[in-house]
Amino acid sequence: ARFGAVKGVETPLADHSGAVPEDFGATGPEPGEVFATTLSLDGVDWTAFDIWLSALLHARGNDVLRVKGVVRTPGGRWLVQAVRGTIYAPEALPDHGAGADNVVIVIGRGYGADDLDRSLALFRQSARRGAWHHIP
Repeated sequence: ARFGAVKGVETPLADHSGAVPEDFGATGPEPGEVFATTLSLDGVDWTAFDIWLSALLHARGNDVLRVKGVVRTPGGRWLVQAVRGTIYAPEALPDHGAGADNVVIVIGRGYGADDLDRSLALFRQSARRGAWHHIP
């Protein structure tokens, strides 16, 4: 079994041993072709999004050129940024800020916007089924 930590306490992770990995790039654009897409995070659990983004950068970090967006969490509004395989510490934003919340822009290459939409949708489904631990 694999374990993670929630607020410093060891917590078992969901068992996905039978999951079939996605093959990004098999039907996507040419390997060097750059794309940009906007992802809506409405209805996405913050923990699930954080895990999804970490997994994406782990699997395709060199092909994720830039990620930037504003995410509303139970702890407030946060600016989320990543470049290549590096996620930068989120920055707290004022609650009265202008702009769209729960919108993230991804610039990448070697896969397409449809691949990201499908991947994020699978994480949404997992969160709804309770496969992710929700932090109160």
